[in-house]
Amino acid sequence: MLSFFEVIDRAVRGPLMSDQDYYLKHYVPELNKVIQKYKIKFNPETPLPSDDLLADTVFEAAVDFFSRVGLYCPDTSRVMKFTKDEILLAAGEAPSSSTFGEGPDRKVMRSRKPDDHSEPWYHCGGGIYTTSE
Repeated sequence: MLSFFEVIDRAVRGPLMSDQDYYLKHYVPELNKVIQKYKIKFNPETPLPSDDLLADTVFEAAVDFFSRVGLYCPDTSRVMKFTKDEILLAAGEAPSSSTFGEGPDRKVMRSRKPDDHSEPWYHCGGGIYTTSE
């Protein structure tokens, strides 16, 4: 897996690009290519599909898309690029749970697998603010 320092290095040495160029000339065109390549369409009749093949296709498309566009670092105006292998390795090593809150409000958000019948975590963002966590 990539070290923290390797990721930071990419934030300062990646391709230099304005945010407008990144989003309008790189991100959106690549997104359209990936949507076409994987034939991804929204079906309003099934807003929450349970099709395993579709889930696999969307995951593959997401990895492909991320490997094409990388991450834009607004602080350095650099694009942080990652290979498909790096993305898949990081996804495989990601933690399966995170703890939020403190005291009686402390809760654990766990990842859910397909066909998991456990209660999902409903999270509504509270805006941008700092906390002690």
